[in-house]
Amino acid sequence: RFANHLISGHSVQDAASECQIASSTAKTYISELIRFTESQNLKEALELAAPRIAALKDKLSKPIHRRPRLYDELTELEKQILDLLSQGYISYEVAQLLQIAPGAMNGRRIGIRVKLGAANIGEAIEIAVARELIPLRARRIRPPIGVNMQVLQLVLSGKTRKRVAEILEMKIENVHSRLEYMARKYGLKRTKDLVDLAAREGWVNNNEL
Repeated sequence: RFANHLISGHSVQDAASECQIASSTAKTYISELIRFTESQNLKEALELAAPRIAALKDKLSKPIHRRPRLYDELTELEKQILDLLSQGYISYEVAQLLQIAPGAMNGRRIGIRVKLGAANIGEAIEIAVARELIPLRARRIRPPIGVNMQVLQLVLSGKTRKRVAEILEMKIENVHSRLEYMARKYGLKRTKDLVDLAAREGWVNNNEL
């Protein structure tokens, strides 16, 4: 709803007021939207999100025919999705890891919940673990994925930020922002700390460090 208000031309303040959310929450939503669409700014993110939101509104306008609880109907892909979600990965990251279109992930989550008769994805995970459809796993620090992992790997291999930008065909400012985002995400202050974390968690082959 918040993004839809922004697409309709409302200011951030007005959109937050319409959705009855705090300004800090609105800023978080904007940051997540920019990250989700891999955009440089809010305007670009809204342009990319507009068709997805329109498609979602169309889906929500149609009645949902719920299916009975059929535990053994979960496909292997659905089990993989639940397994990754149980480890703490967010939907966007799961979509990238399993090469699923980001827009299709919401439908997958709904399908899983309907099949398991769960009220939310957390309950779906509990049911799946209880039925031994997925293993019980400890939540862990999620490694960066996609372009962020590529940036990190190149930096760790000794490439300068300028060279990383050339290799990945992006602006050097984008390299800086991605590294800063990763540092903030993991509560780190320096790129060197990212190197230590990557080595400790086994995200990158030690030979690449």
